[in-house]
Amino acid sequence: MTRRKTAFDGKLLFCMLPFDRAVPDAPLCRQFKRVLCDGTLAIDSRGVDLFESVGFQRVEARLSKPEGSMRSKSLCAFCVSSVLALLSATGAVSQERGPFHFTGVLNDYSPANPLIVGSPYEMHGQWALDLHEWGRSADFIADMTMSDYGTTNDVLDATKGGQNAHTHHIRLTNVKVTWDMIGCPAYPKPLVTGGFQLNGTVSLITGNGSNAPFETTPPSSTLQVCMTGGKEVPYSNMTMVFVGPATNHFGTQPIHGVVRKQEAIGEPR
Repeated sequence: MTRRKTAFDGKLLFCMLPFDRAVPDAPLCRQFKRVLCDGTLAIDSRGVDLFESVGFQRVEARLSKPEGSMRSKSLCAFCVSSVLALLSATGAVSQERGPFHFTGVLNDYSPANPLIVGSPYEMHGQWALDLHEWGRSADFIADMTMSDYGTTNDVLDATKGGQNAHTHHIRLTNVKVTWDMIGCPAYPKPLVTGGFQLNGTVSLITGNGSNAPFETTPPSSTLQVCMTGGKEVPYSNMTMVFVGPATNHFGTQPIHGVVRKQEAIGEPR
């Protein structure tokens, strides 16, 4: 009986997935789009190694024997469906993790600290975050106003807010994304249930449009940005925490904000 050629480069291939090595005489499955089964590549049309992208170690593919067996045929059918399922699952994760554009506002206070001139401060502003494709890196920018309080008889007076008002622009550029909440600020109940964070050295901190006087040149302060949420709104909360010279002005406490909008990059805004 003559066998039909398949779509795999015109060659009939019987193969198994790289984790299914319990059948020693079964050849390995290759990726459905473009795979070289004569060596080590398993690359899709985007240039991504499929097996490595789903957590498998790349292994050498082997062409099937011409005579093949019924077991090989059944195994191959299972392999192809399994690879397609893996592709589908990988695509779902990729879609969930970007690219996305987040926007929101921040409103918070810094505590009174004798080491921070002018504290306590009132902080208001807006922010935006671009999560790049595959969710591996992101850009973040925030702009805010800050002001402190006047005093009455050398005691801080909340009715005299708005003293010494000034602005700041803060930026993180192409920093690594970590998909967990380890080290992120805690919230009271109801607790946040998931999220991701950015950590990196700021690429910009200004004061009234110029380099901030409390920051080094180039900037050396680091910033952690956490995006967290719950079951109804997966990304509802944003926090900023500085480390380094910037703490001499913003403090070491979290600066809290809210997520107003999340949209896929490329969609109309």
